[in-house]
Amino acid sequence: AAVLVVQRWAERAGTREAQEALVSLFEESGRTEELVAALEQLDGVLDGAERAANRRRLGYLHAAEGRLDDAIGAWREALRHDAGDLASLEALAEALVEANREGELLALCDALGSDVLLAPHVEVLRARALERAGRLPEAAARFRALRAAGAVDDESLAGLERTARALGDGASLADALFG
Repeated sequence: AAVLVVQRWAERAGTREAQEALVSLFEESGRTEELVAALEQLDGVLDGAERAANRRRLGYLHAAEGRLDDAIGAWREALRHDAGDLASLEALAEALVEANREGELLALCDALGSDVLLAPHVEVLRARALERAGRLPEAAARFRALRAAGAVDDESLAGLERTARALGDGASLADALFG
């Protein structure tokens, strides 16, 4: 009964307060499909960083429900509303790799520019995608940047070794093998 009252209020009032109350109600009751619909309705009364945060939240919900394409769309939309939304950028990068859409990941990273250093785990995804795309000098540069930043894991070291061998870069190879 409470749900119906809040739904009617949200429909009639159309205010942010009413929409947020509906979102809270569906969230507390675990009604995911209705929560997604309520968050999409809430979008209409938000803008900027708040709308980006709402879209990011929708992305996480879609991903949790196995709707990866919808999640990717939500995270892209979040970035349109707040280009500095690193959480959405990271989630989008991971989802693109999971969906075998590394070309889109590279296009996204290329749009950011080569000077932008992302979170280490996203940089590893970026470097691996560059490597698989045959962009070895760029991949090697990313793996070296990870190493220089102290964000070294086995995967990035192996990537540095592979790209250094392929490029005949003895100094990077020695760095990867012997640190």
